[in-house]
Amino acid sequence: MAESAQIVTFLFTQDLRGDLRFLPKLARVLMQLRLVEQRTLTLDLGGMCSPEVWHCAVTDGRSMLIALDGLNYAAVNAEGVPDSVWPSLTKSLVYMQAVDSIHTGKMGHVRFVTRQPAEEIPPEILALVIAPHAEASIVGNTVYFPAVESHKVARMRVKTAAPAEIVSLEVFEVPPDTAPDPTISGMVEFIENEARQYGKRREQK
Repeated sequence: MAESAQIVTFLFTQDLRGDLRFLPKLARVLMQLRLVEQRTLTLDLGGMCSPEVWHCAVTDGRSMLIALDGLNYAAVNAEGVPDSVWPSLTKSLVYMQAVDSIHTGKMGHVRFVTRQPAEEIPPEILALVIAPHAEASIVGNTVYFPAVESHKVARMRVKTAAPAEIVSLEVFEVPPDTAPDPTISGMVEFIENEARQYGKRREQK
């Protein structure tokens, strides 16, 4: 296997706090970063929704999960999403996997978790702990991601061939004048409208 094929690039965000209107600009930056990478996984380390935000409260966090799925995230830390929501998530999400301390995810030889696995991870598996930590690190075949400021994007390149190691780590701003992705803008409007209708139906019950 060529050396370039052993490098996986992780793009990750944190503390989006239900800011749907930020997502079209974020999508543009993510697209630009993905264009220069061969193998990319996009993750969110948590805090994707906030109960103070109307659509988060009305949909129990589903609004942001559906939105990040539309941005081609591979996995999202969904800690805090009510237990009642989880049974329907597999039907609602197309590409992305939502994980928390109970629900884990997998994609090929990658496992998505939100805390250090209690059991030993087989050597052929790469475990990604998608929760913010004080610093980036790799212990055995478990990858830990550093916290990233709200509304920024971090990029971490990892050599996955044993022994796994971090090749680089960078953080990018999403400039206020970034042109929003029109497709994602339309998706955001659709999600907001659906959330309003969902809220009305809940009030009528």
